[in-house]
Amino acid sequence: SSSSSSSSSSSFSATNCPIDEGLWNLQILTDNYPWETKWELHDNSTHVVGGNTSVIVASGPPDGLNYERRTRYTGNLCLPIGQYYFMRWFDAMGDGLCCKYGQGEWTVRVDGEVVLESINDPNNNSNNVKQKDFPFQVTTTNSDADELKGTFLMPRANVELADGTIFELINLPPDFDRADGGLVSGITSIALPVGTKLFSNATADMKGSAPRALGSRFLADHQEGEIETLSSSSMRRNQKQVTSKNLRASNGHRQLGNDFIGDQSVLVVRVIAADRTTTADETALSNGIFGNGVDLHNLVSQFKACSYGKLNLMKADVPNGVVTVRLPSIRTTQGDGTMRNAITNELNEMFNVDSPSQLADYVIYCLPAGAFTNGTGFSTIAYAFYNSWLSVFNDDWCMSLSLQMHEIGHSMNFGHSNEGGETYEDESGFMGYSYPNIDGPRKCFNAAKSWQSGWYRDKGITINSSGATTCFDGILHGIADYPVATTVLLKIQNGSDNDYFVNFNAQWGINRGSSEGGNQVTVVSRARGPRDSFAESELVAKLGSGGSYSFLGYTISVGKIDINKGTAEVMVLPALQNSCNIL
Repeated sequence: SSSSSSSSSSSFSATNCPIDEGLWNLQILTDNYPWETKWELHDNSTHVVGGNTSVIVASGPPDGLNYERRTRYTGNLCLPIGQYYFMRWFDAMGDGLCCKYGQGEWTVRVDGEVVLESINDPNNNSNNVKQKDFPFQVTTTNSDADELKGTFLMPRANVELADGTIFELINLPPDFDRADGGLVSGITSIALPVGTKLFSNATADMKGSAPRALGSRFLADHQEGEIETLSSSSMRRNQKQVTSKNLRASNGHRQLGNDFIGDQSVLVVRVIAADRTTTADETALSNGIFGNGVDLHNLVSQFKACSYGKLNLMKADVPNGVVTVRLPSIRTTQGDGTMRNAITNELNEMFNVDSPSQLADYVIYCLPAGAFTNGTGFSTIAYAFYNSWLSVFNDDWCMSLSLQMHEIGHSMNFGHSNEGGETYEDESGFMGYSYPNIDGPRKCFNAAKSWQSGWYRDKGITINSSGATTCFDGILHGIADYPVATTVLLKIQNGSDNDYFVNFNAQWGINRGSSEGGNQVTVVSRARGPRDSFAESELVAKLGSGGSYSFLGYTISVGKIDINKGTAEVMVLPALQNSCNIL
């Protein structure tokens, strides 16, 4: 049977909704005392849960009537996408629908996706109150008429839409392979099949289909095309308005083929949700990421140190580089995906931009504690989308220097640093494990990432059998001695599927906090490809004086290591060759 609305002229038995609306469905199974139960659906356009300005859209049971015992009721409404609502439940005795007095329950769905539901656990009394509000947002879309288009993102498989909201692609074909489909994170434009549904938990149901690649977002020759930027007249004035001179180009992703050199901006976002708030205030976040002369070791200072001033991270054009976003209708229990897209929508509204990627090169969302426990599950502490603008942190982890470097590293298209086939195990540089320390450890990146960064390319040598340099016999300095060094990096190409990278991991100066392979020659492999392409790396050898490592076609030998000078004698020879005498 179906209940009816006593407060809305809308039909409570809708089955199909317009393209810009989602199908809201309520199902109730009553307990043994159904006359105790009432509910209201509120249009919460003011974003104030339980506020006096909310409008009742529907309610039940009908005036003057009660529900029947142990009976299931259901009803549907079409609700505008993007609108905020909350369900208000009344229980006269405050004992809930379950479980002492019957096995009652209730569920709210939008386009078939559960967005709210009762807790049917006799040991959980969180729903046992006389009145309680449950907020949600209609963020699903029905794309039966057109393909959805956006940018492919990793990790996993995601699509970023034009407004910056990001959805994980679920129910892909079992044999789906991004590489086979030519999908490159932050580069490839894709189209999702007609009928794809986007849900409020930041997932997109592919229904067994794969995304269709539309091509690169950039010109094939890596030359940047004409990109329209926002003019100042198109922006609404705001207390924390970003000026037009600092708005980014509308593509929002890094163009592969560029080094990480020059001025790049960072925006930090603090969140006040319906139930929790990011622990650090704006001042603490600004100090922890930009330093401001208070925190001497921070994201900005460490990237500046590791790049020797080639990369200058600076504040986005808002006070202190930090903005607070209020989400009174979003709770941490709705998960990081829901909260992430809600933040994106709010930033677009606050600054009148098409996507937060226009506000800064890198945008950091610092979510309140608890948001990661029921979300997309990329990580329990933080995640970032590869070759993209967005990284998302779990509360206090936003203050961790190593995690800041790690996640912005992902934004720069750096993969994880592994060892022994185990993810994160290479702790010689960032991109391995991260630590809760606010000011450390102070280190840089392993040999493969250092090569990828382009910061040391003037003091790196490529060795291969067909090139100008077929071997090496000389001195390697550590990254910490880059200004006085002749050579700090070696890249060895042996014709296999992997390239090998060699450095002396001098444990001092800007790299004093290296947690593994300190004052040793480290050898790291990664999948062969363009210098700036994404790949995870594998630490395959840590060599002291007299040590050697052989792989297909080459042997690396280490002579004297002088810690005081910060140097290591290194020889790289092709197989069956005893010396590096180049004619």
